Amino acid sequence: MTEGLQKEASSLPRTVWDVAIVGAGPAGATAALHLSSRGHRVLLLDKAAFPRDKVCGDVLTAHALAALHRAGLKTIVEERGHRTEKTLLLGPSRKGVEVPVPFLGLRRRELDFLLAGAARKAGAVWVKGHVTGLTGVEDEEVLLNVKDVEAPIQARVALLATGADVGLARDLGMVEKLSASGVGIRCYVRSSFSFDKAVFSYERSAKAGYGWLFSLGNGWHNAGCGYSHRLPREKRPHLIRVFQTFVREVEPVRAVFDRAETVTELRGARLRYGLKGVDRSHRGRLLLLGETLGATLPASGEGVGQAMRTAEIAAEVVNEALQGDDPTLLGRYPEILKGKLSAQHKHYQWIENLVARAWFAELGGQVARRSAWVRQITAQVMREELDPVKTLLSRGRDEDPPGAS
Repeated sequence: MTEGLQKEASSLPRTVWDVAIVGAGPAGATAALHLSSRGHRVLLLDKAAFPRDKVCGDVLTAHALAALHRAGLKTIVEERGHRTEKTLLLGPSRKGVEVPVPFLGLRRRELDFLLAGAARKAGAVWVKGHVTGLTGVEDEEVLLNVKDVEAPIQARVALLATGADVGLARDLGMVEKLSASGVGIRCYVRSSFSFDKAVFSYERSAKAGYGWLFSLGNGWHNAGCGYSHRLPREKRPHLIRVFQTFVREVEPVRAVFDRAETVTELRGARLRYGLKGVDRSHRGRLLLLGETLGATLPASGEGVGQAMRTAEIAAEVVNEALQGDDPTLLGRYPEILKGKLSAQHKHYQWIENLVARAWFAELGGQVARRSAWVRQITAQVMREELDPVKTLLSRGRDEDPPGAS
């Protein structure tokens, strides 16, 4: 991994950029990559020096891998990541069922560096710069104020991809829901205990939350837990205690920690999901991407693939607007997002509402242990091959599960 690829914002020439993107995570870097590849002059800014750590589960699902394929990065990600083939699901009683669901584990520190580096290779200028405010979003040019840079940066279009940090979007009146949707914590564990599966464990005290263990290869694992803010603040469980219970009571997780050689400190992050910000995702010459508009999926907490999908949609809209020199075309962005993503988010919210009831989660586990059909459907939904709600509603009309041969 080659460091030093970021320039300092203070070294930039005075010019008008076609697109300035704030935030170089999966959403921002993906948008920069696709827009640079189309010949636009793109500036990608992030307040952190890369590579940098990021609190995440560090696993890539089918949607994320598909987006990486479209970005031309799937092969290198698969070479650097660690693939597990099976997933263990545990209900409230700690009884489990194993399903053939693969995951690719790759630390966000490396993934985000690869994406931003690919955007730079495509022509984007990638800089370290802390954007403190934006003005002129409804004028001819957007002006970005950057800490320790005297003159504002000028751009024809700006994109905000700052994750759960919605301060800039809030200042512009573009945030519908200020509070986070949930929270997660994680640590890294290196263990001599050989265990090469993904684990999801329903945590009764977390109300639709779960604990996880993901293998990253070479004895390393990502272990953590999270939950949505369904309960009033005063009734929410202490997340570290939820994690401690998960580690103590889930047998393979306990074995990993009992033989741990290294355990890093727990770190936390807020989550924004359910597309709660989609109606305010456009204003003038500015668009919101990724978790800034709540692109993370409810129930599963999958955010990387969803962030990259919003970036692809934004890149298409911005490309048309710039080519046609018609900024009004940017106004199509919220409706396109709704058309492509809203149904999936609503269905995953429906699933979250169901599994928040411990009795339902336990019943689902019992049925899955007895039914090969349910295990197959569960695997296909987790592999993102089927829509969970449509699948449940179609049961009874189809003798065989969708996709069965």
